[in-house]
Amino acid sequence: MRREFNTPGGGRQQWPDSVAYREAIQSPEIVLGDAQLAGAQVTLNRQGLPLAYTGRFAVVFRLKTNDGASWALRCFTSPADPMGLARAVRYHILASRIASVKDIVVPFRFIERGVRVTGQWFPAIAMEWASGRPLGRWVEENLDKPEALRTLAVSLGKLLERLESETLAHGDWQHDNLLVDESGAKVTLVDYDGMFVPELAGYPSPEIGHPNYQHPARTERHYGPGLDRFSCLVMQTALLALAKDPALWSRHGDGESLLFRSADFKNPGGSRLLPELKALAELDRDSELAESIARLEDALRAGPDSALLPAISTEPPQPIDLSTLPIPEGWVALAQSAERLAQSVTGGHWWQESVVEAASTGMSFATQATAQVNTVQDEARLESRHLWAHRAILSALSLFFLWRMFGLRADWLSVLGLLTPLLWLGLATAGGYADWPKRKAHAELDEQVARMRKQIHDRQLSREKARAAVGPAAFKAAQGTADDFLAEKLGKLDVNRILGDGRINAATLDAVKAEGIKTALELRNRTNLASVPPHQIALLQQWCREREAELADEWRRLIAQSRSAGADLQRLELEIASFEEEIERLDQERQALPKVDLTTYLKRLIGA
Repeated sequence: MRREFNTPGGGRQQWPDSVAYREAIQSPEIVLGDAQLAGAQVTLNRQGLPLAYTGRFAVVFRLKTNDGASWALRCFTSPADPMGLARAVRYHILASRIASVKDIVVPFRFIERGVRVTGQWFPAIAMEWASGRPLGRWVEENLDKPEALRTLAVSLGKLLERLESETLAHGDWQHDNLLVDESGAKVTLVDYDGMFVPELAGYPSPEIGHPNYQHPARTERHYGPGLDRFSCLVMQTALLALAKDPALWSRHGDGESLLFRSADFKNPGGSRLLPELKALAELDRDSELAESIARLEDALRAGPDSALLPAISTEPPQPIDLSTLPIPEGWVALAQSAERLAQSVTGGHWWQESVVEAASTGMSFATQATAQVNTVQDEARLESRHLWAHRAILSALSLFFLWRMFGLRADWLSVLGLLTPLLWLGLATAGGYADWPKRKAHAELDEQVARMRKQIHDRQLSREKARAAVGPAAFKAAQGTADDFLAEKLGKLDVNRILGDGRINAATLDAVKAEGIKTALELRNRTNLASVPPHQIALLQQWCREREAELADEWRRLIAQSRSAGADLQRLELEIASFEEEIERLDQERQALPKVDLTTYLKRLIGA
């Protein structure tokens, strides 16, 4: 399959997707243009098909050459950003510049005639296969090793310093772009689509990175040294937290982040993760984690130009102000033009919709706005083709019906024969209505709403189960202090329980009760009791202290249960609210769509 993209000249260009590349590369000796790789063997999956690692902008295959070396071949699924340099020029600049940092990146070569798909050549990047596990997978496999997680946090700080010492930036630190060795002491960077080198200063960033690791206000303008500081801070904070509480991974991990998600950055006050991490740092008196969280919040307030360094680093370089980077002439005007275009398409502001969408697709907001225009035009063309096709079908059936009707004889067989084309006419109309693009859009929205409602129902059930599993005692304990809990419990503990101790006799109990003491709370700290020997008073106070210790343990256990359950319940409540907001948005979107009843379709069909 191929996808079409706009070219800078206003035309359309088709690019293969991962399926098309996978089909083509099954014959490497034919489709690969690089002499060193043409005779290579492609690594296959269990189904006997080429093993493919699919990303946002490319698909990667593993090749093994005749000399036994393993290579990664990165095939692009979209053209380069038309607002930047040509892809070939940019990658040749990168390849020559990163030779000085071979210890943290993998050297590569850009192949203009990389892979041939259905007779057309497309560029590719070849590099030796890098060792190590992707960061996300490595973390998941080492959750039970807190020291390894802390080692990795330090390694990330050293990686950042190494890049900045060479005035470089990767631009897209994320779970799939960092490969970690077994010990966590060595980290290698891959995927250089967004990499910055000094020769590219003044150009816009080709991409703005994975939204779960980037400052929410980052745009194409933010492109220069220091660009990886926020991502490093996000990763180090997550690693420090996981080293303290590995269960955070099951509660917050989603396979696309290290705990933090873009929503935590866009609305820190509404984040359910940040308060939980602060409570964890406070509970364990972890100043390192607390400092890392504070720096992350400071960086969010300071904006994407923040020069704030992560908390964990060694001999950090001098802060660099990203805002001082030059902007190419004409870039501001181009951005303003894109803003006006996006407003005309979305009916809103570009920073509310276009940039948010760009963060998830990797496209600039100007390219995104153009894509929205193309989408509207494509939908109009699709409906037009649908209507004309069904008009032709219905016209033919109508003519056939009229022909049969004019040849009708006055007998029941002829009347019965007339019903056949009439039935065909009705079925064709019903089929066309069912396949009407506008009606299908309504149906898709209804399906999405139904899925959202099911998600809400499932989470409501999980919420009730969580509450029932913990019980009211844990929640009640969390509402007060330890002293309140002890006072309440001791106030209900009858002094008759003293006899179960074995060290205190019945005469002592009678003397205690003669003083009007009925509960352990009243007995606590009483050191002067009439007719009670001093050694028995000491035993009474020891009994009270033992009960207090037992109750303190119970309080800590209940608090731990309530915190765990509280975090789960908060997560479920937020997810339910999120789904409800999505349903409301879908309902508004559905109301904005035109009518799709059968009468409206028939009017559209006949052009009324």
